[in-house]
Formats: sequence, structure tokens, C-alpha cells
Amino acid sequence: MQRNRIEIAGTLQDVEALRVSPAGIASVRFAVRHESIQDEAGIQRAVQVVMRAVAVGPVAEQVGNAPAGSPVQVMGFMARAGRNSEYPVLHIQTLKVETRVDEN
Repeated sequence: MQRNRIEIAGTLQDVEALRVSPAGIASVRFAVRHESIQDEAGIQRAVQVVMRAVAVGPVAEQVGNAPAGSPVQVMGFMARAGRNSEYPVLHIQTLKVETRVDEN
């Protein structure tokens, strides 16, 4: 099997309403906003990206229960957004909602 694994930290954005299929399987579409500084060829590069994502089953319920803007760590795989699309969407397999630390 070829590798297709993405792990990224960011914040939850644009969480749509939780949907349930006729088979009773929950799903939700959302985005993960990521910002960091990365080393590229010895140069520090500011990275800002918003990745479209989808979660299914218990992970979808986790996303649906987390407040927008929550810091998260997600892991999953990339797939086409739909049958007729060449654009990718991140399919989340695991999600960890991080607790915020107040700076007061």
C-alpha cells in the first residue's frame, strides 16, 4: 500500500452542520487553518494554509461538539472531494482537541 497520511495542527474553521446518512452515519465538513514557521532550504518560511476537511462517524461528532476556533491536531488521508473533482480534501481519522491555556 502506498503512503497517504497527513498530520497537521491548526484551528477548526467553517464547521458545517452535522449530517446523518440514511444508514445513521454522521459526517461533517469543515476546514483546518494552519500557521507555522518552516525551514525550507535553510530559509525560514511563514506558512499559512486552510485545508478543507471531512470527518465521518465518531470523529464527525467530535468535530461537531468542538467550538469553532478550537486548537486541534488532526491525522488522516487525502482524497478527491468528489467523483468529478480533482481537488483534494483531508479525510480525518483522528482528532485531538487541545485545551486552551488562558494567559491571565
